[in-house]
Amino acid sequence: PDQLVIRGYYFPFGLPKRLHYTKIRRVECFPMTAGTGRWRIWGTSSPRYWAHLDPGRPHKTVGLVLHLKGFVRPWITPDDPDAVEAIIEQRRSNLA
Repeated sequence: PDQLVIRGYYFPFGLPKRLHYTKIRRVECFPMTAGTGRWRIWGTSSPRYWAHLDPGRPHKTVGLVLHLKGFVRPWITPDDPDAVEAIIEQRRSNLA
């Protein structure tokens, strides 16, 4: 309940990344297009952002960028981005 687990995060082994909710400064919803990573299954072409392994990403239209303290910002593509964004915000506020 105090951590977000991003499965399939670390390349090439697919190990999970665990983020304590207090480390997430902000969640940003963005539309995914061919230019913003819709066809990218894992990783990134920009060192600023990192996408977890999601073979279903080409069929999704919305992603969530997690703004952290560091340089790299993970972005995730949950099946229900609105619900996941609400859960993250709720848990962040409960721990603040």
